[in-house]
Formats: sequence, C-alpha cells, structure tokens
Amino acid sequence: MGVITNSQARALVRLPRGNQQEVMRCITEWHLTSRDSARLVEKYLASGNCKEQQYVLTHPMEMIEQTGSGEEIFDIPLSHHGNRLLKSTELLHIQQNIFISLCGQHMTSQLSEMETCSAGNCFFCASFPL
Repeated sequence: MGVITNSQARALVRLPRGNQQEVMRCITEWHLTSRDSARLVEKYLASGNCKEQQYVLTHPMEMIEQTGSGEEIFDIPLSHHGNRLLKSTELLHIQQNIFISLCGQHMTSQLSEMETCSAGNCFFCASFPL
C-alpha cells in the first residue's frame, strides 16, 4: 500500500486487469509522476500488439517524451523569441527529468568510472558519486 498515488491508480484502472500489474511495476521502477504515468498508460493503450506494448514498458521515458513533444507551447503575451525560450526551457525540463530518472536507477551504480564520466561529461561523476 502507498506505492502509487491516487492519480496513478486512476490511470491504471483504464487498463485491462491482466496488464495493470506490469504497467504499475514500470511506473514504480521508473519513479514516474502522475502525469507521466497517465501518458504511459495512453501510449500503452494505443499500442497495437504485444510487441509494441512491451516496447512501451521497456522504454517508458522515450514514450513519455514523444507524447509530450506533440503539445504546442505558446503564450500570447510573449514575443516570438520569448516563446522560443519558453519552449526551450520546457524541452530542457523534459530532458532533465529523463536524466534524473536514469541516474536514480540501480543500473547506474553498476557503471564503470569510464562509463560514468563518458555518460555525463564528468558532470555526472561529481553529481552522482558511486
């Protein structure tokens, strides 16, 4: 109990019962937010076959990023340049969330020092010591 939020549970209820456990495991392993969980469920439901569904579960951050990148970011009071900056910061935020999620996985602690420095241009080494 208490592993997922109410919003995440609402998203999972939309799935057939046989798939709920598998998707919930993905949500908890990747520490997805409620919004990202809903996007993942959308992608999973839109999958045509078992192979596509498995791909969604093995690459959840990629699927969530694809879902979010289709949304148009535009604020009327901002100039063209201001809207470009707004969109850039939103994209940066998405990539930052993916990076943080990947850093938090147990596989990160199994990387060699060379892999760790290569993966993050040594910023990773200082920020996430093994």
